[in-house]
Amino acid sequence: MKYRPIHNRETMEIVQSNRDVSFATEAKKSYRDPLNQFSPRMYKVIKSEKKIKSFMIFMSLFIFFAAVAFFILTWYKVKPFGAGKDGKPLVGYLVLFAIIMFVSFADAIKNAIEKRQWSNTVQRHRDAISAGDYTSSSTFHLVYKKIVLKDINLLWMLIFVLTYLGLITLIIFGLYKSGNWEAGSRDGSFYINLEWPKWLDKSFKNTQLFCLICTIIMALLIVAYVIIRLIDKRRLDDIGDFFGEKSVEIHEQIETAKHNRNKMWLRVYLVVVALTIFLPLALILVAIWRGIIRRKKRVV
Repeated sequence: MKYRPIHNRETMEIVQSNRDVSFATEAKKSYRDPLNQFSPRMYKVIKSEKKIKSFMIFMSLFIFFAAVAFFILTWYKVKPFGAGKDGKPLVGYLVLFAIIMFVSFADAIKNAIEKRQWSNTVQRHRDAISAGDYTSSSTFHLVYKKIVLKDINLLWMLIFVLTYLGLITLIIFGLYKSGNWEAGSRDGSFYINLEWPKWLDKSFKNTQLFCLICTIIMALLIVAYVIIRLIDKRRLDDIGDFFGEKSVEIHEQIETAKHNRNKMWLRVYLVVVALTIFLPLALILVAIWRGIIRRKKRVV
């Protein structure tokens, strides 16, 4: 049996789908340097750094204005931050919101400065490329080091906040739950009555709610730190790809800087805790002990 080709003189139309190609082209164009000095991958890192700084500035200012609003509500005794039993604003909440205002505003300024520094770094790198220097390791090396040291600073700042805010919250909650402290006899020569629940409610109105708010703040700080570390890990992976031949040397320098920064923070932490917690506690215990001995001598 012989097979003969089929002769069909009808025209054939070929339809080509450019959907995937155009999509890939648009995705690539979104990270294309308008001056054609950076590769799309490098320009993506540069844009991501700017977006992260802008977002952190926005969040810091949002927290700042929220704290200002709560501070005003507390000052004018608007619910839920009503007046205390003496009719005055709740001092505890005023102090808490004032601290949040200060920290958030300072953080916004810091991020704004870092965003400006990043823009200057990118511009210097552009100038270097225009001059014929295409080495990028020094530019990204500084940014990489700043991110690593920033994470260490955030960790120790979180440790400080958890130490002091946690200790203050624990002390306030413990004093509130302990009730009144009475020592001596009402008819005797020595009598002390410390009405902790009354005094604390006078400052916070609802002491248990204040302790709950402080606990929530500490939990949110921990969650925020974890999120920041995860984001920074991705940033470090992207930036580390541009170190080039000096990658090993740069990582060794950064590890040394990390060790020195952790060592510095540890010393500061131990000194500050010793001076602000252990030393005052020791002085208070000595004063109480001497007061008890003097009282006993007078009674005898």
